[in-house]
Amino acid sequence: LSTETNPVVAQRCSKLNLPVMQGVDDKAAALGALLSERQYDSARVVYLGNDVNDLPCFPIVGCAAVPSDAHPNALSQADIVLNQRGGYGAVRELCDLLLTRLSER
Repeated sequence: LSTETNPVVAQRCSKLNLPVMQGVDDKAAALGALLSERQYDSARVVYLGNDVNDLPCFPIVGCAAVPSDAHPNALSQADIVLNQRGGYGAVRELCDLLLTRLSER
């Protein structure tokens, strides 16, 4: 989910076979619709955001994560603050953290 439209993001998501929604004005509404459409249990969803426009999504999901360089308001409201900055390994760190926690079950 992104408020911006970026062809590089679209291309990267296509390469990774990931769905992408760009130009989203209301991220919480888009996230709610996506969760409903796919019948996901929101309590089992992890959301990675970095700015104030992500804050309305935090209470919708079971876990809100942010990179280390996120907006101060996002940092203070996140469940997980990653060590890496956005664009410098934050997604990889979150994936590794989730995989480690799953393997410990």
